[in-house]
Amino acid sequence: MLSNIKLGQMEIPKEDPFANDRLGRKEPANVLTGLVSKVPGPLVVSLNGGWGTGKTVFLKMWQQSLENERFRAIYFSAWEDDYSNDALVAMIGQIWVTLERTSYKEIAASIKECAVPLLKKTVVGTIKAVTAGSVSLDEKELQSAGKQAVDEYIAAGRMIKDLKDRLNGLASKVREETEKPLVIIVDELDRCRPTFAIELLEKIKHLFDIPGILFVLGIDREQLGHSIRAVYGQGMNVDGYLRRFIDMEFILSPGGTRPFCLHMFEQLGLNKSCNENVSRGVDSNRMCDIISRLWGCFALSLRDIEHCCRLLALAYTDTGGISPLPSYLLATLILVKLVNPDLYREYCQGRCNGGNVSDFIAAQPGAADFFNTNEGMRVQVELLMCSPDEWRDAVLEQMRLQLNEAFTKPELVPETVKNMSKDALSWVCEWCERSTDRWYGRDVLVDVSKKLELASLMLGDGRRF
Repeated sequence: MLSNIKLGQMEIPKEDPFANDRLGRKEPANVLTGLVSKVPGPLVVSLNGGWGTGKTVFLKMWQQSLENERFRAIYFSAWEDDYSNDALVAMIGQIWVTLERTSYKEIAASIKECAVPLLKKTVVGTIKAVTAGSVSLDEKELQSAGKQAVDEYIAAGRMIKDLKDRLNGLASKVREETEKPLVIIVDELDRCRPTFAIELLEKIKHLFDIPGILFVLGIDREQLGHSIRAVYGQGMNVDGYLRRFIDMEFILSPGGTRPFCLHMFEQLGLNKSCNENVSRGVDSNRMCDIISRLWGCFALSLRDIEHCCRLLALAYTDTGGISPLPSYLLATLILVKLVNPDLYREYCQGRCNGGNVSDFIAAQPGAADFFNTNEGMRVQVELLMCSPDEWRDAVLEQMRLQLNEAFTKPELVPETVKNMSKDALSWVCEWCERSTDRWYGRDVLVDVSKKLELASLMLGDGRRF
């Protein structure tokens, strides 16, 4: 199984790009395709989704589906070209790489040749070139440097017009051959250096504002906003700034937790591992139900879910200690370790109790509904039974009293227990009575946490992405 822990890139079959899709991405892709089919351009669309929502995979699947429908689509990873000192050079370079083996080779070559002289040259750079790096100029040298700067400005203007004419020629040729616009997909703009990201936006707006060319920008709008403020100041109106460049926003939903969990179970071999470590009737299908409901309370990104599933897979590979593993406790500890590492450490070291953990989870949107399910009550049982003995025994006593009369020390009782119906409380008490040291207790918690610490060392520090 260890060979599967580090997942490679998802395969995108050319004939059916969405064959391996588990998140229902084909429908939003069809919506985007319908949009670019109807709008001749120029147009800039942002595909907005948080980091870890699967934007890159979606955009690559969509690019292939566009190609299958006779579009000419260019994919450009801005982050991979962030090392370049000039955003325009990086963009033109990607256009050339994509088109050099197509019928557009000649016009792409002419665009590349036209863009080469447009490497950024500032007046300061010109002055330094004239004076061999000296910054002390006499009047004659300053006049000469100024004249050269003006001449270069005029020449650059002519070259930019020439470049736009050639880009217009490319768009016209694409439209003539395919009856469709040229689509340029720019991905991971929000991960770039702030100055590079802003420069690229400005180049798209001013140089590629051409009929027949459509841009789709894969961005995390919040992160891109941080980049903009890093350059222009914290008081910058990000929304107003982006409206200068982006004509339309398309929001990519993160997809369902359960479909992605099922996919990860298949990819990581977790179906077999769970079934070999069945814990009181919890097979792989049931385990997937538990984690999709529990982890879904926190709206984890796909990257977070992938990280958690890999921790789960590594925990199952360590056959030492208790076996089978307590599934509800394991799923809960993995989650808490990710979203609240301080609480995780406090609980594992006995400095807080299961009530603190369950109340933390219950504060999340949708968690109240989860705790009303059998899975939610089992989570509370395992958290309770692995708590420090003195607190655990006191709470159990209060729960029994509540079944007959009322709590005598309600301050000891977790809010999630206080909110239980009598039937639910009876069910939880019954499960606690059936528990044994083999299944629950501080020793079990210590063993499970050791497995997770070892797994975390193999994967990284376990913090949220």
